[in-house]
Amino acid sequence: MTMSFSRLLLSSAFGLTTLAMGVDATAQTPTQPPPVPPPEQTAQPAPADGDEAEPPRRKPKRRKVVEEEERDDDDEGGSFFFSANGPGPGKSQGVVGAGGLIASGIGGPGFTLGVNYGIAEVADFQLRTDLAVLLANNSTGVAGVVDPHFLLRLLGKRNMEANFGLKFGPEIVWAAAGGGGIAVFGVAPGLATSFGSSKVQGSINLDFPIYFAAAGSATGTFTSATIRPSVGVEGNVGGSTNLFLRIAPQFSLSGGSGYILSILTGVTF
Repeated sequence: MTMSFSRLLLSSAFGLTTLAMGVDATAQTPTQPPPVPPPEQTAQPAPADGDEAEPPRRKPKRRKVVEEEERDDDDEGGSFFFSANGPGPGKSQGVVGAGGLIASGIGGPGFTLGVNYGIAEVADFQLRTDLAVLLANNSTGVAGVVDPHFLLRLLGKRNMEANFGLKFGPEIVWAAAGGGGIAVFGVAPGLATSFGSSKVQGSINLDFPIYFAAAGSATGTFTSATIRPSVGVEGNVGGSTNLFLRIAPQFSLSGGSGYILSILTGVTF
């Protein structure tokens, strides 16, 4: 693998969560024989001469209050992998997808696999790995990215109409071609925004991956800054299953002319 192909793959990273019941004891007109009072009532003594008979007391209606757990409308159908709202506290969601990748004229199929877990109302943890098979002339290369990161919602809670948050975590990019291989290490801070409803969410994210070390065919330290915007839409098709489409290009900010374009579609569940 030439250094130009390695450097092209080094800057790659792509878009690879339920009424009251009443008891009414009504007064009954005395008949022969007199009725037996209900178990809950105590028989009243016969009134003395000259006293007016006291009307039977009606037992007050009892109501059983059924407490229902409050449900926020935002939680109805609101489990989205790529949205800044995440799957919801204590919930998890997976993703499987496929698509294509073009890297400065070198293209091939791409795949993504991951899991997203809602740590709390304000934070999620996501682990996603992407893989691409790059076909160039008579050679084949394989590249991938491992992207574990945390997302912190700046609004402090989930809001399906609009939300945004901060992403932070490490990122590992690797590539293998022509009998050689390389792994690049870095960090990938970013911004995540989402908008829509409890059934459909759109997302616009902006990551800033910065790579600083390599091991393998090329070893050393360096600084390579890139920018990776992504646009996606995720729609609920029943239960916790969604379909998604995501487009994520990546460009170098360190003077390189290479680019990466990832287009992925699939299912989150």
